[in-house]
Amino acid sequence: MIYKEKINDKLTDVANAGNQHFLNVYKAVFYTIQNTESTALLDYKKAVKSARAVIDKDSGPPKQITGDPVTLLTHALEIKERYETVMTNLINKIIATNETISKGDIRFTAAPVKKLQRVVEKSMLKPTIPGDASRTFDIVRGMVICKNVNIIEKLVNALTGLHKQGKIKRVRLKDRFNNPSAGGWRDYMDNIIICGDKNMHICELQIVHDTMIVARKGLPGHVVYGKQRNANEISSLYVECLIAKCKNIALCLSLSFYLFTISYTHNIHTHTHTHNIHTHT
Repeated sequence: MIYKEKINDKLTDVANAGNQHFLNVYKAVFYTIQNTESTALLDYKKAVKSARAVIDKDSGPPKQITGDPVTLLTHALEIKERYETVMTNLINKIIATNETISKGDIRFTAAPVKKLQRVVEKSMLKPTIPGDASRTFDIVRGMVICKNVNIIEKLVNALTGLHKQGKIKRVRLKDRFNNPSAGGWRDYMDNIIICGDKNMHICELQIVHDTMIVARKGLPGHVVYGKQRNANEISSLYVECLIAKCKNIALCLSLSFYLFTISYTHNIHTHTHTHNIHTHT
């Protein structure tokens, strides 16, 4: 049975507990940033305003050209190297043209292409069109860790410059320094297309303050975040199913498929763990 008694309350409790786990730490970190880099934060806000101004407001919400997860993964593999080259060259240019910025002050790391399993999982949890991955923008992604807000501001402006030069196309941004997540996390995120890419694959770049990363490394973030994320995703889909009163069969099937996957994976892990114990005793 999909609708268990008070299951959404339990999911909400898990999500809230996960948020609270990080909130106080991230609040304290950003309080320090505000007190020590207040002028730079004002300049950063101006940079974000300029960044928003170049986004095409008439094209509607951004979407990949396909919603098929396998095709999207193929597109991601095709553009990944060019994405990394564009970002690396941009970082090197910032270092070369700013005497006060060294290599250790701004560091770019490209993440592996997101696994197909997670792309499919995210697409199945879309409340409106289960299975559609066209709003998944982080298959190709990277992170830039900056020593201070001043460098973040320069990087945001540099990305806007690339857009104006026709080297990238910015389609969306998130300013979480001024609009933090429920768990208190703050960063800047750009979704871009590398111009000339025949597939127009939307990629992601996350820009983070060094002190936020240091704080996150001191927390068991990956485990807690995974549980919180799953609780949020299932809760959102669950509510959509309730609103539809089970009339939307696709939604219910996608939820039951996801719950089954979790249960099946848990059983596999449990069986494997038990087998290993028996094997080593």
